[in-house]
Amino acid sequence: MRLLSSLLLFQAATCYAVNPRLYNYLAPSKSTDTPREARTFLFNETGNERRISNEPEDDEENVNHKQRRDNDTLEAPKIPPEEADNTKNSLEKRYRWEDIYAVQKNAPPELIQISEPATSLSNLYLFYIYEKPAGQNIYIYIIDRGVANPDELRRRGVPGWVHIAHELPMHRRRSAIQTQHSKDHGEHPEVDDDPRSHGTAEAIKAAGTEYGASKNTIIIPVKIGPNSFRDLYYGILAAGQDIDANKHRRARRSIVLVSTGSDVPLSEDSNESKNFAALISRLQTLGVPFVTAAGNSALKPDSQGRPRVNIDTSPAVVAARGLPMSVVGNVNMEGNFAADSQRGSLLTGSAGGIFSTVLDKNGQLPRHLPSGTSVSAPLWAGEMANTMSTPRFQAATQQLSLPNFVSYVFQYMIHRRTCVRNGNRVLCNGVTEEVQQYFRSRVIC
Repeated sequence: MRLLSSLLLFQAATCYAVNPRLYNYLAPSKSTDTPREARTFLFNETGNERRISNEPEDDEENVNHKQRRDNDTLEAPKIPPEEADNTKNSLEKRYRWEDIYAVQKNAPPELIQISEPATSLSNLYLFYIYEKPAGQNIYIYIIDRGVANPDELRRRGVPGWVHIAHELPMHRRRSAIQTQHSKDHGEHPEVDDDPRSHGTAEAIKAAGTEYGASKNTIIIPVKIGPNSFRDLYYGILAAGQDIDANKHRRARRSIVLVSTGSDVPLSEDSNESKNFAALISRLQTLGVPFVTAAGNSALKPDSQGRPRVNIDTSPAVVAARGLPMSVVGNVNMEGNFAADSQRGSLLTGSAGGIFSTVLDKNGQLPRHLPSGTSVSAPLWAGEMANTMSTPRFQAATQQLSLPNFVSYVFQYMIHRRTCVRNGNRVLCNGVTEEVQQYFRSRVIC
């Protein structure tokens, strides 16, 4: 009963069911032309919007565009093998570990799983080990229906504001960005308007002090309007524009996280997916990785009555267009897929997302802990932020072009930040058995 309630609470799809009436409005056009309402806005080099025209560009602009495209799609350097620790002195090695790592005692299982070494899996490990920068000076843009703000909760007299203030402190967040659709509905930008506290849960799993993967990351909520799958597009657009306007601080230091999407299957060739692809491609040219949830519709039937096991929702399905975007599934502690987690060739990897420990938008533990890819994807984004913040990684990537930086991050997460459990690629942060045993012998849980 608890499992059923949790699945209903954080329901299938990429955790947002699309209103059928709305979806009819959004259904792909049968015309080969891009419909007027679906024409894409992109941000140019000055941060201003420009409309994509259906008219052909002149020859000179076509040539320049091709040159830029060719330069932007150079193959990223191969990821070098992990440096061996040749420190012969055991005491020196251990001092080095204590300089590098921090330890969280009594961590939630989904965090414990991340730092359990690939060579073992034991419930005796009750702590989460992570590298000390822990996402410092990295930004995660969270596209959702808002993230609870402790100052706003306190102003409204909500007692749980103190818990949100601890989990998502004000010094680790920036003012929320809000789409026009949300403004038109009279919504407050700093309020989570989702009845399931979806955006707050997402932020806490990515960057929560106790329950999140990245302890020092800065979150930037991007609030989209109600019952609007199309507004998800404008939310990603708004994040991209903000990054573009601040790219001297945000390029190579930002991640865009989306744990929502369509419940209705959409192909990579649908107008909606093409528009998402244009945005994700533009984010790549700004040096910004994109992380999204795989979807929770594996138990739902398709039009032929077959289970929708393979990823078929947007924006996750956009990965079929060959973009270096991370699509994240949901597994248990042993690495087995949750029954409703979608998977297949478009899946990048998975993280623990079954009965995840979070707070709701009022600062309370929810009656039913959420499950789904929408709480797995933030863990992936959080570990990505941890990786991007380390001096070693920054030194290795500083000479890469911005598009190649994104490709490098994508490949690095696959090859260095996952391990194989029960045949599935699961998020692991590279902590070794030796490091685990050392801290295990010193930390009293």
